[in-house]
Amino acid sequence: MSTEVVGPVAGRKLGSRIMWSRAKRLAAAKGISVAEARNLLKENPEALANIEYSQAVLNEKESELRKVYPYIVKGSIKFHVSGVHKNKMTVEITCQWPGCTETREVATSDLHQVKYCETHTREARLARRREKWAQANPKKDKPVVVKASKKKAKKVKEEASA
Repeated sequence: MSTEVVGPVAGRKLGSRIMWSRAKRLAAAKGISVAEARNLLKENPEALANIEYSQAVLNEKESELRKVYPYIVKGSIKFHVSGVHKNKMTVEITCQWPGCTETREVATSDLHQVKYCETHTREARLARRREKWAQANPKKDKPVVVKASKKKAKKVKEEASA
């Protein structure tokens, strides 16, 4: 018995297969032929995203996410067709560090592991390291000094001298 792939997909590269599958989905949604849908996608790559990720769908998804992650900024959900978050939905979150009100754009797939803005993420990471070190070395007084970035060290020096 052969496990060889046969048919229209057999000799195509992955990018081509993805384009055809996107064209099939667009053709089904608009009721046009697959070839017409493929041409439409060449002219406007966002055509399928505009249909599959309409504002109503995004709002529904955001309301579901806000039930689990209440720190999501309301109305901030977007679907990206290009750029850093290509083919992903993103939301803005408010930093959960006490007293901080900064926002940060995060992919919805990363929401389970992000709570803080970038600055406070580093601080929380250092605090966890220090706590872990203190538990591992109960007799020693000083924790391991983790060097901060040059930019932050310079900022701390300026604040101390002022």
